[in-house]
Amino acid sequence: MTRLRYNNAVGKLGASLGGLSSSPMAYDASSPNTTHYSGGSMVTNSFNAPADSTILVITFGWSSGATYSVSDNSGGALTWHGYGQASGGSLDTVAIYTAKVGGVISGLVVSVYSGPNTAAWCFVLNNVDTAGMGAQAQNSNSTSISLTTTQPNSLVFACHADHASAGQPSGFGSGQSNIINGVAVGNTSGGFAQCAWATTSPQASGTNVSMSYTGGAGANGINIAVELLQSAGTAPSGITFNSAPAFSTVSSPDYIPLVLDPPSGNTPNANFEIVHLTGYSSGSSTGTVARGQEGTVVSAHANGANWLCGQTAADVPAGGLPAHPARAYRNASLSLTANSWNKIPLDTDSFDPGGYFDLANGRYVAPVTGYYQVNGNAQASGSGTWVGLYKNGSPIPSYGDLAGSATSSVSVISDIISLTAGDLLELWVNPASASSLAVGNGAGNNFLSVVPLGT
Repeated sequence: MTRLRYNNAVGKLGASLGGLSSSPMAYDASSPNTTHYSGGSMVTNSFNAPADSTILVITFGWSSGATYSVSDNSGGALTWHGYGQASGGSLDTVAIYTAKVGGVISGLVVSVYSGPNTAAWCFVLNNVDTAGMGAQAQNSNSTSISLTTTQPNSLVFACHADHASAGQPSGFGSGQSNIINGVAVGNTSGGFAQCAWATTSPQASGTNVSMSYTGGAGANGINIAVELLQSAGTAPSGITFNSAPAFSTVSSPDYIPLVLDPPSGNTPNANFEIVHLTGYSSGSSTGTVARGQEGTVVSAHANGANWLCGQTAADVPAGGLPAHPARAYRNASLSLTANSWNKIPLDTDSFDPGGYFDLANGRYVAPVTGYYQVNGNAQASGSGTWVGLYKNGSPIPSYGDLAGSATSSVSVISDIISLTAGDLLELWVNPASASSLAVGNGAGNNFLSVVPLGT
């Protein structure tokens, strides 16, 4: 996957982009039966997991010593995330797991390995992200449970189960705000039942959400509340530009990072969002983007909002300079003119996580203003070679020293230079007698490395 950069390209949106989906978290009827076992492996029945759904597994034990792990038969299609244990009375072995479903998975079976006296729920939820930010559990001698959210855009999912028939819930409490209709789900064989609730809309951080049920409250049951995040809508969606940007055609897995409502300096705007342009035809005013990338949250952006292809939050931390060094070299052969300065168009990355090298033009583009440590060398096929740096097409008064023989010479340069955001830095060579660049050593010669230092 290649990150393509068009540094300091700017423009405006030609149509608005929506924010978070307004659809509430929803229990999906494809959820398998609850499993209940005294120890060993608990296995769900086979079920079909819908595309873009989230699988939530909640496990608990009513005696000490239970440990858990989750697996499935998807062949690697699912990645499970564990969120540790929730506390609550003697039920100190509660664990939460989530996995995000990409495309439809047919015939899915989820297995939970556990210790003694344990049970597990397996829910399929829609409009939910995989992140589980917190959980709370308690003995079910109380018919309610509450959880205080810790993150913005939080959803709360709560459930109750009891493996004794006397503790089975019979209904849902009245007067509960922001709660969708409860659903009675699961397997009642062996006296095991469950019911579940969920918030209808995202809650702000610090919101206390309380849910209750009627009936039951057996000593062998449990209440659990789990904080999740609303789906960020990172699936590809269309974007419209006010005018066609000067991008070349791009298709996945390559992408162009764009900043919507870009930050001012190092302070993001309220709607700051990074998207990856994964589909675009040169000259077009439309494209396809993946939303909420590089740790940002999907936001609403109005028609005419600014966009920027340049430094992003991942590149520019609070200190102002990019966190990433970069290195590139010349791999292809190159003819040279003796006793003249010749540009060495760098064509291959050694490493460039920030995408600062513009390899189409063989140069480095400074992402922000500051001081940079620059190192480089050049090797020509002949005696007498000098290497130099050019900034914005003009030489920087810093030239490398010379070492070589009658048949080959290497010149090395090392310096600290000042660059302004958008400056173009190039590697040049002046051979005394050579007619070509010596490229037989690959990345070892004809390279330029740049390390940001500070302001």
